[in-house]
Amino acid sequence: FLFATFYVMRLSSSIIVKEENERTVDFVLSKPISRRRYVFEKILLVSINLVIYDGVIALSLLYMFDKYKIKPFDIVQFWYIVLSFVAVHVFTALIGIITSTIFRKRNTADTVTLFLLGFFYILGLIARVYEKYSYIKKLTPFGIFDPADIIKTNSFNYKAFVFIILLYLACTIFSVLYYERKDIYA
Repeated sequence: FLFATFYVMRLSSSIIVKEENERTVDFVLSKPISRRRYVFEKILLVSINLVIYDGVIALSLLYMFDKYKIKPFDIVQFWYIVLSFVAVHVFTALIGIITSTIFRKRNTADTVTLFLLGFFYILGLIARVYEKYSYIKKLTPFGIFDPADIIKTNSFNYKAFVFIILLYLACTIFSVLYYERKDIYA
């Protein structure tokens, strides 16, 4: 799960800053497309990759669980867990997109995003291990969408999922507007 999240983080944190870091941004922006369209298409690429990536993982797991099952498994619970992975991946992607938009160096964007990924993951672990810090679960997607809680309660936090999706859309709008006004240095 963490490895899959790392992949999403790495993809999203380098998607926009890559051209500026490699000094090819002048060539890209000399094409007859606006900055708005350029950034929107990059974010759309991340979104499509995210859907394909999570879809392949989900279908592979479903096939594997069905083929090698010892006893029947709850399909609804399976999809709750898949949605929890999607939510965490979307959250990580939005952090990566924002850092990719704001920072000028690829290494800086990757480092900040990796730090935040680790920070939220460790907060989730602390909340899971130490009961007196269980309130921290509400501050991290790894805590809100914890598969162990989903299995234990057989429920899914739809409000948090919708909030993450809306946050992703807000991040997209912010990134497009920010990049339109950003000074580009060649």
